[in-house]
Amino acid sequence: MAETLNTTPNPVHASGQRRERRSRTQQTEARWCYLLMSPWLLGFVGLTLGPMIASVYLSFCDYNMASPPSWIGVANYRRLWEDVLVAKSLGVTGWWVVGGTPLRLIVAFV
Repeated sequence: MAETLNTTPNPVHASGQRRERRSRTQQTEARWCYLLMSPWLLGFVGLTLGPMIASVYLSFCDYNMASPPSWIGVANYRRLWEDVLVAKSLGVTGWWVVGGTPLRLIVAFV
């Protein structure tokens, strides 16, 4: 049985490799895919990724909400690691995770 060959030339990619053309159905499906994903992507960027990036930026600034943030670099982190209460709280948190959680799980399963 003779097969029909597609004689339309495929565009050549910048790397020199040929790209396969998408059919109209594939293009429509791709558009619908992006359309249906867009609410989640907008929510992720606006409600999760954006605030995370802003938090990282503000952690390197001196910011009191009454004046614009001023860049101070790692001074906040230096002050954080020199504070005795931070070391104590990290120790308590570590004990809670390493000692308390397994103990609670054992008691819960018994």
